[in-house]
Amino acid sequence: MALGQFTNFNISSELDRVIPRSRQLIVLEPIFQEIQKLYETGNPKTKIEAKLALDFVEKYCIIRSSPFKHRNVDFILLFNSEKENGIIATNDNRLKKMARNKQIKTLYIRNKRILELR
Repeated sequence: MALGQFTNFNISSELDRVIPRSRQLIVLEPIFQEIQKLYETGNPKTKIEAKLALDFVEKYCIIRSSPFKHRNVDFILLFNSEKENGIIATNDNRLKKMARNKQIKTLYIRNKRILELR
């Protein structure tokens, strides 16, 4: 999620609204590495968004290793979410569709300020 493009968006309160029960935010190591790579090699806008994502991950998430050396992070997310009965947070329409086909819930930002869980 590129948080930098969203104004008037409080992700913490939105998470409380959408997932009020106890929750654990997990980022798999390959996804964390992908965000770091975007921060290091991206254009200026991408670097800002990646930095916001890195800050969020470091503050609110647990980074978990993945048994996969697979380079396709979508595959890793889908497999892990299916195995752990987890939710995928993404605004990527292709990934959301693949998750729906596997009956995996997705969390995404709607209208640049509202979290939606489907």
